[in-house]
Amino acid sequence: MKQSLKLLVLVPIFALVACENLGKEADAETIAKYQAGMATVQSPANITFSVKMSGKTGQNHEAIVSEYKMKKAENGDVYYYSYSKQGKDEGKAEVYRVQNEKYEEVTYIKSLSEGKEAVLVYVKKDNDDYSTQTSTYVLSAGIAPAMFYEMLADPEEAADLMNADADGVEYKYYSNGEKNLSVKATVKEMQPDEDEEEYAKSGSMTITYNDYLLSSFSASSKSNLGNNSTASGKASYGKVSISLPSGWEKAIVKVVA
Repeated sequence: MKQSLKLLVLVPIFALVACENLGKEADAETIAKYQAGMATVQSPANITFSVKMSGKTGQNHEAIVSEYKMKKAENGDVYYYSYSKQGKDEGKAEVYRVQNEKYEEVTYIKSLSEGKEAVLVYVKKDNDDYSTQTSTYVLSAGIAPAMFYEMLADPEEAADLMNADADGVEYKYYSNGEKNLSVKATVKEMQPDEDEEEYAKSGSMTITYNDYLLSSFSASSKSNLGNNSTASGKASYGKVSISLPSGWEKAIVKVVA
């Protein structure tokens, strides 16, 4: 899971907070105590997580925009949304997977690729191919938001995003209360790998945890080609209810016997 920030600039991931109020700098004892507290907290039954990113890449400074969303309910229902646009290329995947009294489980898929939009709905009841039909779509829409959340949810793993072994990376921790912790990593100067055309020369990432759970993140980076990348994200843990879009039954793909 270790990745260098100089790689992240190519898929603009993080944004710098304009005004930070992170509290007092935390000492080693405070950090250790907080991380010990996090280890005792169970995975949340309900999760709402979103990410927005923008930036430019390459010699031509081509614009990139991305957005990811994830909702997980305690009954196992999930919602994923992934959107990306680079230049004229645009793609989108949206997936609802919910329990259903009539069909056992329903997976609703809405996608946009090469300018064409499609809606497909698969039901589990009496459908031996249900898992095969839906797994690729669920993975396509869900891998990015799920990956970001899992990497950021643990402070130690989040630090790996900035490559903890690299020279020139400064880490500072802050806290404004017993159940709050923020980690800020700042990169002053990164060096490219061999044959690496574009890399982040500088950047900053801040991640905040409240009640021992991921709350928000922000960061920014600037590449050797003068491209800036920014992003921000937030997580919440209130009760989640996921409902299928209206008219979904009209798009059910019939099972071929």
